[in-house]
Amino acid sequence: MATLNAAPNLLMWISGHRHFNTVKAFVSPDPAHPEMGFWQFETSSLRDFPQQFRTFEIRLNENGTVSVITLNVDPAVAEGTPAATSRRCAVAVQQIVRNDLRLNVPNDATLGGKDTIPLPSMDPSRPQDGLPAPSIRFTDLAAADPPVPYHASCNAELVVPLSPDMAAKLKALF
Repeated sequence: MATLNAAPNLLMWISGHRHFNTVKAFVSPDPAHPEMGFWQFETSSLRDFPQQFRTFEIRLNENGTVSVITLNVDPAVAEGTPAATSRRCAVAVQQIVRNDLRLNVPNDATLGGKDTIPLPSMDPSRPQDGLPAPSIRFTDLAAADPPVPYHASCNAELVVPLSPDMAAKLKALF
């Protein structure tokens, strides 16, 4: 993490190793240099439920920041196609395995549940005290009309400040 925080103007780190759709902020360790912070995007696989893929759009803003606009997409599947077969398999695997699909589930201390195989961490960038990461926010839509018992989408416009040098270079180019 120190190596990534030392890279000025790093916008984002894209990962899919845990097969979840989450967005996490890595705030700069130096408040005088907010451009040393970045975003981590985790994206699920199309083989896993809910079978979403993510798009990214990067925009230069007039105020010396960059926006990363991210959108999760649910692909449409036609009955009888390989995509429909894949969707049924993904749903079946989720029903069997029952992964906790909440957006901000804390790291588990064990693999396979309580008192089973010790596991140091599923994600070393997250707090190791059993608490959720504070920058990952989950909106509970269970009380919405109509209720949504589960959702994994995280669509957002995330803003990253630029160093003064990078802002000047980009302003001269565009």
